[in-house]
Amino acid sequence: MVQVIEDLEEVNIILRKGKTFTYQVTRNDVAGNPVDNTAHSGFFQARTNLDDVSAIIDLSGAAVVGAGATGVWTVTQAATATALLTAAEIFYEFFVDEGSGVKSTLGHGVLTIKETAGK
Repeated sequence: MVQVIEDLEEVNIILRKGKTFTYQVTRNDVAGNPVDNTAHSGFFQARTNLDDVSAIIDLSGAAVVGAGATGVWTVTQAATATALLTAAEIFYEFFVDEGSGVKSTLGHGVLTIKETAGK
């Protein structure tokens, strides 16, 4: 399932263990135009508590792809990786490093990790 988010929103997400996880955000400027992601890096992190230093889920690089001038970011975690997660409710943040120490949060909320339906 692809969760599509427009701009910064607090959205609670359900992740099913053993299923491919895909999260998508479209980043727009104040005029509603897509922000060019070409020179930026995206990160998706989840923690048990908001103030925890270590992340339970820490995705970047090939798992977090910005589609250039379209403003679209896509986060993907393979089914084999989600199968290893423990069922829990944790807090996530999706953010972009724009360089020079500038960090922009594009999405955040509660990530509920559940057993695959039928189990």
